[in-house]
Amino acid sequence: MSFILMAHAMKLEIPDPYAKWLLLCLADYANEETRSCFPSVKTLSKRTSISESTLYVKLNWLEEHGYISRISGTHNKSNIYTVNLGVLRESEGVLRQTDTNLSSNLSKTNRRRRKSLNDGWKPSSKCLSNLKEKYGEIDYDNETDKFINYHLAKGSVFVDPERAYLNWIRNAVNFQAKDKRFEQFKKDKVSSGNRSGSSIYARLHNKLHN
Repeated sequence: MSFILMAHAMKLEIPDPYAKWLLLCLADYANEETRSCFPSVKTLSKRTSISESTLYVKLNWLEEHGYISRISGTHNKSNIYTVNLGVLRESEGVLRQTDTNLSSNLSKTNRRRRKSLNDGWKPSSKCLSNLKEKYGEIDYDNETDKFINYHLAKGSVFVDPERAYLNWIRNAVNFQAKDKRFEQFKKDKVSSGNRSGSSIYARLHNKLHN
């Protein structure tokens, strides 16, 4: 068994699961120094639970991609398989470099996309025009100041500050509408109470004078 070959083979992103499983099996059989082994196809089939016909296909794939070298056996002897450590290391290095580059690019993209507000931030004229068309005239200057102060205090960062501002204005409009409905409800209750009180007074007055 070659632990080195097994470790390198395990890290590879081979798209064919049967091929990878077969490579791991060969690495398990391989000598640590020579990196070679000579299990029969029948033995490999039993060990991997892969049919012999499929096994031949996967062995050819591994050989074509340079993961193994194969010397055909003579006089009914098994083939000699050599797991190519250099290819495994090279493939693993490419994957590591790809992952590193991808992670770096994503990190740069996230840093570039996320931005914080400053005291001088203001929504664009187009944004305000769309808001006025949808919600009418409200105190946008006051709401903008509240929006900036709130998020500066929290240290908020945004992918799209204007989208956050649109949500802020929508919530402000909803809160104002609720306040108006509540004030109207209180007025209605007071008015209803006054009418009810007047009605009671009228009934008492009628009883006293009839």
